Amino acid sequence: MYIDADFIIKAASLLSALGALVAAVVAVYKVLENNRKQNEFINAMQEEQTLICYGLRADFKGELFPGSYELLVMADKLEEVKTICWCGKKAMFNARFDENGKVLKEGAQVVLGANDKYIGLCRRHWRAGDLGPDFNGKGTGD
Repeated sequence: MYIDADFIIKAASLLSALGALVAAVVAVYKVLENNRKQNEFINAMQEEQTLICYGLRADFKGELFPGSYELLVMADKLEEVKTICWCGKKAMFNARFDENGKVLKEGAQVVLGANDKYIGLCRRHWRAGDLGPDFNGKGTGD
């Protein structure tokens, strides 16, 4: 059997192409394997990561603080610190009051150094502006 140079060139080209194809398949496999490992690592991190935020959900006007919406939407679990209104119901609102004991619904969202000007109220008493019969002029610092 006679093998001419043209056949050898075609066979060498085919083997070279197959070698390049095998190299490409191996490279793709390595990339996919690394991607799989990265995804497993990311999933493990997501399952292990815990973010704990403390703070008020809403201000004295009953409006969300900036960022509260996103935190509430993304939270897997919410735990509230239970506070009680003077009437015994759950206090859901942080009422700000002035020196005369009047509940405020307008003003700056944040006032520094005014901890003694806030008190927890249920919805009914917050809306009514009723600080209770035993209100002593002090808020959370009493």
